[in-house]
Amino acid sequence: MIPRDHFVYGSDWGVPCTDEASVARNVEFLHNSSVLTASEVKALGHRVLELVPRAAARLR
Repeated sequence: MIPRDHFVYGSDWGVPCTDEASVARNVEFLHNSSVLTASEVKALGHRVLELVPRAAARLR
C-alpha cells in the first residue's frame, strides 16, 4: 500500500463503461468513504490540477 499522499491518477473516461453517472457515483463514494478523511478527499480534487495543468488552465 502506498501512503495517502502518493495517490496515482488513472482514468477510464472515454471507455464504454464510464459515463457521467458512473463518475458521479465514484465521486459520491469518495465523499462518503470512511477510508479517506474529508481533507484527503478534498486534496484529491486539487491534486489533479497539478497533475493535469491543461485541465487546470481550462478552469481559470
